[in-house]
Amino acid sequence: MEQMPLWFQRCFPWAAFSYSGCTKKIAYAHHLDGRRVFAVPAVTASLYSACALAGTLLYLYGMYAWAFFLCLLVTQLWRFFSEFLRSDYRGNRRISVYQIMSLATVPYGLLIPFLFPAAGQAADVVAGLRLLWNPAAILLLQIAGIAMFLRTGRSQVTGSGVSFFVNEDQI
Repeated sequence: MEQMPLWFQRCFPWAAFSYSGCTKKIAYAHHLDGRRVFAVPAVTASLYSACALAGTLLYLYGMYAWAFFLCLLVTQLWRFFSEFLRSDYRGNRRISVYQIMSLATVPYGLLIPFLFPAAGQAADVVAGLRLLWNPAAILLLQIAGIAMFLRTGRSQVTGSGVSFFVNEDQI
């Protein structure tokens, strides 16, 4: 956080976190264990949650394109900007491949509602919930969640172990 401009530190003191633990990427990759850093993941979660609520509200009012535009612009522009706040290695470029992809997504995404306009009636939340309350849908969602966890829920970099021992003095 001390590498950020002073005005930035004054505006966002609530976003400065200190991480500890040798298995965190910030510790083993950047040696910033215990130092105050700008918590990009926390700010991203807050921003995306607020955007999702606003987008859901727009969607429920039948403003499908505006809901899509709002979520697209907030997520992709934040992705572009937030990469500058990280200390990750970007290669020999000033702009990473992820930033290029996020910027390329914006014009592509803005065209989609014009190419495929949403027609029909407003969203019916109750009908949607009834469709989800189906054993096949529930099982499919459970299987998809387990598959995603098995694929992405394990770190390739860190490891763990469990050990058991006997307390000799308790026998």
